[in-house]
Amino acid sequence: MVIPDCPWGITESFLDYYGIDYIYYGGDPRYVDPMSVYYDYYKPAIDRNSFILLEYSPDNSTSKIIENIKKY
Repeated sequence: MVIPDCPWGITESFLDYYGIDYIYYGGDPRYVDPMSVYYDYYKPAIDRNSFILLEYSPDNSTSKIIENIKKY
């Protein structure tokens, strides 16, 4: 599911309202410890163990994931 105009930082109620089980994010290779970088924005999902950081590559990015989701 792609939710347009979602807030930059998510909350427990946002996850519950949309029934979100997992958040997948294409990691940024500039960061050594990406979890500390994303904790401010994705804390509720990280605390639920439902935040999945995917290694970034030209073939695997957030934009590509969204493109693939839109196909279905």
